Amino acid sequence: MKISAKNIFISALLTWAVGLFMTIFAQNARAQSVINVSGTTWVGTDSDGDYYEYSFQADGALYYKSPSGFWTNGTWKQDGSYIFMETNKRYSEYQGQISGTHMEGKAWNIKDKHWTWVADLRNSPPSSSNVAVPSVSGTTWYGVDSIDNHYYYEFRPDGTLRYTYETGSFTDGTWKQDGDSIYMSMNNKYSERLGRITGTHMEGNAWNIKDKHWTWAADMKSSATVPTP
Repeated sequence: MKISAKNIFISALLTWAVGLFMTIFAQNARAQSVINVSGTTWVGTDSDGDYYEYSFQADGALYYKSPSGFWTNGTWKQDGSYIFMETNKRYSEYQGQISGTHMEGKAWNIKDKHWTWVADLRNSPPSSSNVAVPSVSGTTWYGVDSIDNHYYYEFRPDGTLRYTYETGSFTDGTWKQDGDSIYMSMNNKYSERLGRITGTHMEGNAWNIKDKHWTWAADMKSSATVPTP
């Protein structure tokens, strides 16, 4: 039986079209299966052996823990399986790719230093989906920081923070909660705090504009009344 050149051409064209469709379908399936990192935290090390934590905030801000402390001056952007991060006003930049619960890539800084990094999704649930954590609005917490200052934190419903310690009581603070993540600023951001809430306990890292860093912890009080120091 003779097969015409036209039939051969049509068969080849159909084979090519089916192959192209399957490739596009597989690519789309992979793209759809990539984790959206918004609201998640990833941990890992870089090629210098330094440990890092990357918390991808829903508003595009990047909070990260490095050997020098806890910082909130980064941003991030995701495009499918590709991830981009920058820290400290692009002093350092990161590019990588996400595969399942793992990401890795390359990084560089303005001093032309280059290195590699890896990170894995932390097992704890994303803060933005942690519905079990109640709002701290209207509550008061008491604690001591690592530089031996005793604090009362009053989280007011309008987003302002009243805080009391040895030198007096002040109302120039603000607070913001995202699931089990808590952020506080004091004295027009002269000092800032970032921490995690676990039940009636919270703790985290603090820093000020003079680049001083320390840790803090606090526990919920049964009464919302802040005592006079």
